[in-house]
Amino acid sequence: EELIEYATQSFKMGSGPNSRRAQLESVQKQTGITPQELLDMPEIPQSMVSIWTHFINLHNTRTTGMSGANAITYSDILAYFTLLQEQPEIWESNTIRRLDTVVLQHFSDLMEKEQNKAKSKSK
Repeated sequence: EELIEYATQSFKMGSGPNSRRAQLESVQKQTGITPQELLDMPEIPQSMVSIWTHFINLHNTRTTGMSGANAITYSDILAYFTLLQEQPEIWESNTIRRLDTVVLQHFSDLMEKEQNKAKSKSK
């Protein structure tokens, strides 16, 4: 559950130069004070770093369709671990799928937010 919470917060913060995380880190760098939002960010459990890395690698290669990001499939997971010449444990595959559900929900929420913004502008 800690990993799921980390994933939820991590994707809400975003990444890249224009993300909320980058803004907060810039404030920290300029002021020397860590913003509370960064302090409240959960840490990834050390025992889950490996599975998070696997998930991010799969996430970065996900396909997209007409309605946005596609789910990471069990076939994707199997192909990924085959390339690594590793045999994933069932819990690893299930955890990757749970993390993917969190991310897809995040993307869905962002799309809905953008659609609502566009609707309000057109009125």
